[in-house]
Amino acid sequence: MGLFEAFLVRRGVIEPLAAVEVLETVCQQRPRLGQLALRERLLSVGEVCDVLERQVESRLPFGAIAVDLGYLTAGELGGLLQLQQRTGPRGAELLCSRGLLDDGSLRKLEAQYTSDLGSQYAGEPQDADVTDLLAAQGLSLLLARARGVTPFAPAVASALAHANAASFDPESVAREIAKDRRLWPRLEYLARAPWFAGMTCRLGCGHEGGAVALFAELGKERTRELLYALTFADVFDRGTERESLTAHAVAIAAIAHTLAGWSKLVEPTLLGVAGLWHDVGRLLFCRSAELDRAALGSDEEEFPTSSHLIERMRFGFDHAVLGELALRLWGFPGEVASLVGLHHYHRPPVGLAAKSRIALGLLEAADLFEHGFAARDSSQFGRLEGLWSRFALAEALPLTRVRAEWRQLRDARTAALDAFEEYRVIAAPRPVASAG
Repeated sequence: MGLFEAFLVRRGVIEPLAAVEVLETVCQQRPRLGQLALRERLLSVGEVCDVLERQVESRLPFGAIAVDLGYLTAGELGGLLQLQQRTGPRGAELLCSRGLLDDGSLRKLEAQYTSDLGSQYAGEPQDADVTDLLAAQGLSLLLARARGVTPFAPAVASALAHANAASFDPESVAREIAKDRRLWPRLEYLARAPWFAGMTCRLGCGHEGGAVALFAELGKERTRELLYALTFADVFDRGTERESLTAHAVAIAAIAHTLAGWSKLVEPTLLGVAGLWHDVGRLLFCRSAELDRAALGSDEEEFPTSSHLIERMRFGFDHAVLGELALRLWGFPGEVASLVGLHHYHRPPVGLAAKSRIALGLLEAADLFEHGFAARDSSQFGRLEGLWSRFALAEALPLTRVRAEWRQLRDARTAALDAFEEYRVIAAPRPVASAG
C-alpha cells in the first residue's frame, strides 16, 4: 500500500526511507496486471501488447489505459487490482516481518488510517484498497528518483546542518554561507522581502558580519526557513510547466504569509515556506519519465481546482502525498512536510493539533484565493464559508475581516510576483545534482 505507508511516515511510526524500501519490495514481488488479466481471460495477448505499446507513449498506468481503450471495465480493473493485492505482499506485512510493526499496533493504525482517509474527501472514500494498489507502483518509481536528488547547494546544506544543531550559532551558519559568494545577495534579498521575513535591520551587503547579524536577528527557526526558501528558487527552475508552478507557489506563499500575519496564531514565515513548497510533488511529476501528468490534459483544464482528485483517479495518489514524502526524504521539518501532504484534505484529520489545523486551513484558503485571482474568477470565494467552517478558522481569523480586506491579499500576491522576478535576476538557478 502506498498511502498507508505515507500515513505511517507522517505519524512518525516509520522513517521515510523505510517506506520507500517497502514500496519497492511490494512492486518487485507483485504479479503484473497484464499477466493477471491474461490468466483471468479478461484480455487477449494482442490487447495486452496494445496496452503496453500505448503505455510507452502515454506513461499512464496499465489499468487506466486498458479502461480508456475499452478493453476493461472499471469493475473488471477493480477486481484485478484486488486479486493483485491478494496474490502479492502487502506493505503492512513486510513492515511486520521486519519488526517495524506488530499486529496490535497495526490494527490500531489501520483503523486510524481509515478515519484519516475519510478526511481527504467530501464524500465517503471508496475502493481504498484499489487506490493504495495504484499508489504503490507510482510512488515507488517517483520516490526512488527523489532519493537521488540533492536539492540543497553544498554551502546551504552545511549551513542547515549548523542551523539544526542543538545549540544555534549564527557565526557558524554565516561561515558556511560565506563559502559561496553568490548566496549572500540572494539571502539578503529574501530576508527583506515583505512576503517572506520582512527584515528591516541594516545589513552589511556582501560581508560575513552582515550574515551573522541577519541570522542572529532571525533566530534558529526563521534562519532555517530562510535557507529552505533560498533552495526553492534552485529547485523550481524555468520551463513552461515549471514557470507556472513557480508563479503559483510564490503567489500562495505571499497570500498565506499575509493570512498568517492577520491570524496572530500561525508563524507567517513558516506558512510562507509551506506555500513555496506545497506543489513540489507536481514538479516531481513533471520531471518523471514514468508518469506523465500532461496526460491528465483536458480533465485538469476543465477542473483546475480538482487536479488532485484527477491524479488520485489516474495514479492512485496525488502530488501532495508525493511532495510530503520527498520533503521528508530531503530532511525538511516535519511541520512543513505535513502541511504539504495535507494541503488538499477536505477537512482536517481527526486529532490534528489546533495550531496545525489553523495553519492547514489558512494554506488551503491561500490556494483557493490564488486560483480565483489567477483565473479572475470571484466565484471561487464563495467556497470560503465552507472552508472556514470545516477547519474552525473563525477562532483564529474572522471571515468578515478576510472578506473586507481581500484586496490586500491580491496586492500582496502582485508585489510578491514582481519581487520574485527581480530576485531571479540575481538567483541564476544551479542544476539540481543527482546522486550517482
